[in-house]
Amino acid sequence: MDFQPPETTDLANVYALNQAFMTCVNRSSEIDTGESSLPASLTGVFAGCDKARLERLCQSPFLIFSLAENDTARWCRLFDGRAGARPDLVDAMQTKSPPSSCVVSAALGFLWQLSRRRPYAARVVGGASLAWCERLAECTLVDVLQFAAAETGLLRWRLAGETAFWQRMLVAGTSEEKAIRRAARLCSLQTLLTAYQADRFRQLPAAACSMPAPALRVAETAAVSKSATRGYNTPPDASATDKKPHQDLRKR
Repeated sequence: MDFQPPETTDLANVYALNQAFMTCVNRSSEIDTGESSLPASLTGVFAGCDKARLERLCQSPFLIFSLAENDTARWCRLFDGRAGARPDLVDAMQTKSPPSSCVVSAALGFLWQLSRRRPYAARVVGGASLAWCERLAECTLVDVLQFAAAETGLLRWRLAGETAFWQRMLVAGTSEEKAIRRAARLCSLQTLLTAYQADRFRQLPAAACSMPAPALRVAETAAVSKSATRGYNTPPDASATDKKPHQDLRKR
């Protein structure tokens, strides 16, 4: 599968979701407790960010919040329980939900449709494993809405415990200089994509795994000589040994 990057409209949705998350952070203490909160050492840094800096933070090309995608036990329970008995969607949505449930519902819906269209793009903007994206894509829209309505504690800061990540995001990542912001975001994206290497849902083949190794491709090509497929320690062909030197070389 070729990598298809996020489209402009996808990044616009990422920006809108980041803004919604920031509004939720400012209006509710739900995300400021336990493992959902930023490192204590950065509380003052975040509090010192003015409106312009927070706006630039929301413009990051990936979601600055998480849906606890790395909580394997929780998501296995949700994904595997889709076929079993579960609360009716209407009943679940009529119960009083925390403010974060609206953000969770919107984010899950966005990642669900993006995973169905461009799973690798969903991996980039969402930070979750490809396996998680594929499992999410297998769900129905009603499944996704039920996850958001019935499950609590999903919304949290992305990589909440990573001090270096958020130090970079809150300072260089919100700089007035575009080049500095770009460098910080690229570095942060690399951290984001390598943070959750363990894939416990199921093993997925990499996009390039279907490509045969170069030596195998050479060996399978009939027009290539045998010497081209040998290792460095293999004697050359007899034809190459018996070949007379070029006339110019004999003169030397």
